[in-house]
Amino acid sequence: MSKYKISQEMLFHADQKKHLQDAVFELSTVAHQHLKLARQLSSDLPKQVKRIFLPAVATEIYLKTLEETDFDVFHPKNQRRNNLLAFHLWFHKLKNTY
Repeated sequence: MSKYKISQEMLFHADQKKHLQDAVFELSTVAHQHLKLARQLSSDLPKQVKRIFLPAVATEIYLKTLEETDFDVFHPKNQRRNNLLAFHLWFHKLKNTY
């Protein structure tokens, strides 16, 4: 947050929204790169171990939602519960992916 000169008080002011979105964009980009790298390295993992990484499915869904809302963490779409999360987790468990 210091890179973008954002203080805790500034998070709640609408005029500083762009700085926060820039910080969230950068953090989301790094998170997406980590997920991509983890998936590339998953071929070396035993089948039973891949289930440990199922929470990455929820992370990817949230990152996509952030991208759809232009990295606005206060957008109502980012605050809602994902009712299909259990289905996504089950599907990835069957496919043995994350």
